[in-house]
Amino acid sequence: MIKEAILKKLSKLSPIEQQQIKKHQFVNDLSPYVWSKDNKNRVINQKLLSHHSIYLSKHNRFAPYPLHSHQFVEINYMLQGECKL
Repeated sequence: MIKEAILKKLSKLSPIEQQQIKKHQFVNDLSPYVWSKDNKNRVINQKLLSHHSIYLSKHNRFAPYPLHSHQFVEINYMLQGECKL
């Protein structure tokens, strides 16, 4: 069972999530330098992982994430709730 303090911290709305709730659309939170030059295909380049062999991040909720690709393995885990496509 996950500790209540951890669940509370992970459930808190980020500024990006607050914007996504208002706009009902994706708000980019990644720095432009991690995207490849060809923005048509949205390729996340290796700069995101340049100083880490493992990178953990919390995805923002309340908006679909745009189609993208990259050269590393991405594993997503939903802690609570549901996802509707």
